[in-house]
Amino acid sequence: MSGLGQWQERVRRVMMAAATLDAVLWLDDLADLFTERGRSQIDVASAMRPFLEQGRVRVVAEVDDARLARIERRNVGFFSCFARVSVPPLDPAATLAVLEARALHHRRVHARSAHLAEGALATLAQIADRYLAYEQEPGRSVRLYEEVRAAHGTGDLEVLVSEESMLDTLSLRLGMPSFLLREDRALLREDVERQLGARVLGQEAAVRAVAATVCVVKAGLQPRGRPLASFLFVGPTGVGKTELARALADFLFGAGRDRGGERLVRFDMSEFMDPWAAERLIAGDQRGEGQLTQKVRAQPFCVVLLDEIEKAHPRVFDLLLQVLGEGRLTDAAGRTTQFQNAIVIMTSNLGAAESRAKAGFDRAPDDDGRHYVRVVESTFRPELVNRIDRIVSFAPLDREHRRTLAALALEKVRRRRGLAEPGANLAVSEAALDRLCDEGHSAAFGARALRRHVEEHLVAPVARVVSARGSLEGLDVDVRLASELAPEAVVHTEEVDGFAIALVRRHGPAKAARKGTHGLGRLSSLRRWAVMLCRLDRSNELREQVRFLVAQLGRTPEKGADTSIIGRLSADHHRLATALAAVDRCRLDLETLEELGLDAFFAGEDLEELVERADAIEAEMRAAALSALVALEPRRDEVTLVLQELDSRRGLGFYLTGLARSCERRRLEIEAHVDRDPDRRGHDGWPAERRWGPPRTPAELLERLRVEDREPISVMLRIRGKDAILLALECGLHRDDVPSAGGESTYFEVSLVALRTNFASREWARVEPWNPVAFPERTRIAPARRYRVGEVALVGGYVTYHPKPEYFARLDEIHTLLLVAAERGRLDRHGLFQGTLADQHDEVRAILREQGLLAAIKRHREITGSSLVEAKAACEAMRDDEP
Repeated sequence: MSGLGQWQERVRRVMMAAATLDAVLWLDDLADLFTERGRSQIDVASAMRPFLEQGRVRVVAEVDDARLARIERRNVGFFSCFARVSVPPLDPAATLAVLEARALHHRRVHARSAHLAEGALATLAQIADRYLAYEQEPGRSVRLYEEVRAAHGTGDLEVLVSEESMLDTLSLRLGMPSFLLREDRALLREDVERQLGARVLGQEAAVRAVAATVCVVKAGLQPRGRPLASFLFVGPTGVGKTELARALADFLFGAGRDRGGERLVRFDMSEFMDPWAAERLIAGDQRGEGQLTQKVRAQPFCVVLLDEIEKAHPRVFDLLLQVLGEGRLTDAAGRTTQFQNAIVIMTSNLGAAESRAKAGFDRAPDDDGRHYVRVVESTFRPELVNRIDRIVSFAPLDREHRRTLAALALEKVRRRRGLAEPGANLAVSEAALDRLCDEGHSAAFGARALRRHVEEHLVAPVARVVSARGSLEGLDVDVRLASELAPEAVVHTEEVDGFAIALVRRHGPAKAARKGTHGLGRLSSLRRWAVMLCRLDRSNELREQVRFLVAQLGRTPEKGADTSIIGRLSADHHRLATALAAVDRCRLDLETLEELGLDAFFAGEDLEELVERADAIEAEMRAAALSALVALEPRRDEVTLVLQELDSRRGLGFYLTGLARSCERRRLEIEAHVDRDPDRRGHDGWPAERRWGPPRTPAELLERLRVEDREPISVMLRIRGKDAILLALECGLHRDDVPSAGGESTYFEVSLVALRTNFASREWARVEPWNPVAFPERTRIAPARRYRVGEVALVGGYVTYHPKPEYFARLDEIHTLLLVAAERGRLDRHGLFQGTLADQHDEVRAILREQGLLAAIKRHREITGSSLVEAKAACEAMRDDEP
């Protein structure tokens, strides 16, 4: 519609056709007529207006109040043609009735699907009302209901979704901590205080205040129409105000700053001291949202941290009145942002420079809390102070807390690579630690000054001594005052600024030291291995896909949108996020075990229990990583393989026995078909012309293989179940060098047919095993597996040293090695999952994308010889698999 007059003519034809047919035009979103279209001047509303004014065409349109207010003034005459009918949102009772009617309909029509348990619908409606503030009823509750069903749907099986399972799904979908959604999970104030207090030292009163607020939110007793909580942290610099905000975000949204940090919306208010910057922060402009409103709209449940709030421009305080008082804020574009699910924390150093409340570590003798409250009340306007839930004063840290901070700083130094890898301990005497604390004390900069002092006067001198030595193998580092007695077995000593830094020969039995070093090395290697798996390109793609799905699901759906699409997106998000969460959880556990191992190593404790726990987590990590590395494959749960003996020494028996047991352990279903099977008893309906015999159970197949006087056999295995695609990694030539009766090696081959188990009639005929007579060179190529006494050699240069019977017990380890090799370019990943029938489906998929469903069905029938029903079902499945 770029040519002049083309779009006007098309609009005129549509309106004339509607008038002739006396049709009713329905516009599901009237605001779309006024969407900006770049440089083109397309005014569809003005072209429709004459027909509306003459009453020749009937139009029913929908638009929400906020968008109507923005577009109405752009064409007042057009909107005057409409009679307005206000459709209010449904109340909670009516919404629940809609959900119950929908659930009843699904039970009648879709009996074999996921259904919510009795009582879960009421809980779902309450959660939608509380946490989906940007949507209206009943749409938001219905959408959540469909997403829960889609996330728990399992094809043809009937699933009853309990209220607990529903809440876990909604926790993942909404980004809410599960303990806040679920009433059956208790939250003790003492536990909150302990976790927050471990991060913030010497601020018991502040920690108690924040913990009490978290418990109020858990109990659902916070007032409606306001943020979950609003705090003003005041006190000297360097005493933990910002750290407590970070600790709260980590506690609510997961361990580790990489998870909780995503929900900490932090702004340094010294960057917003002018009125224009304040507008950029909160109000935005006509072309976009404000920086704060945009982040809170994208992630409503968060911790908003406004550092050094006293430096902000007064216009920021005016707008904060709405945030703290009503829990909402409207930007210049008319978009309303809800803060009712956010915790707002402001920090300030007001009053810290005055003599009665000295900054740093020295505690003032009078009541610091009252002093800071008075300073705040005299600085900020009363209406702002009255809207703050609690003013929390942070006390100066005393000498005991100073020593604890110094000890924590030293503990972090001990974990650095230069000391941890050689297993060297850093010992600091009590007198040396006291001197560091006293000299590192700063009344103006608090804990930050102490950390800088430790780096400058301890870490830097130790680094010079260690660097000059070159290696710390078998040595420890001892730091003491120059006046103190030197320890025994000193190898080298230097004095720096009154400190004596000595390299000391490590005490204790050498065997025990080596054992501890070996255990620590094991923990470190497992942690590095887990981090490597999380940084693979495929893992990063999975993480990006989860973020994309979160963004898609977070968008308000258009009216009339297909709920099945939303359901599929929700199901994909639940599956991918669950796989990613399992990997991240194992990685975090291994990182924690490494930290505990460092503490135990330096304390001289045994690491055996920690190593055993790490080995158990390693097994969990492998299983989780395998699922994550194939999670983005369009087909994962079906695979068809052909296993073929290539000589007369019948070496397939041990492999099929182990494979059957492995599939049983992983709950995979197997159907076996023997090539040219003459025994078809009990399978009268099986096509006689098909070379592959009727389906056999693994037990029947193994019984067949036990026949001593038999010919080499070829078997087709159709395998279904979670992540069955991983068995495609077994494809290739297998060579067993264990001497057989004839004293020679035996060969068998595993080949991939397709990542599916259903085939058209003509496709069965295309699946043919190798002919060993016609292709004798097959046994001369490099094998993918080579079984020897005591070990199994793998393609790609990997070797695992374990007896052959343990091969299938180590299958996850082997498959992980192969997938990592493929991610690093050592193997062709595409070739790993490319079956003999995949080329046909690739052609059909291309036709499906370019020419449509009918052309794809026609070509599928030409290639496979399948019936119309089979081809239609196959092509529709391909269409559904398309991203």
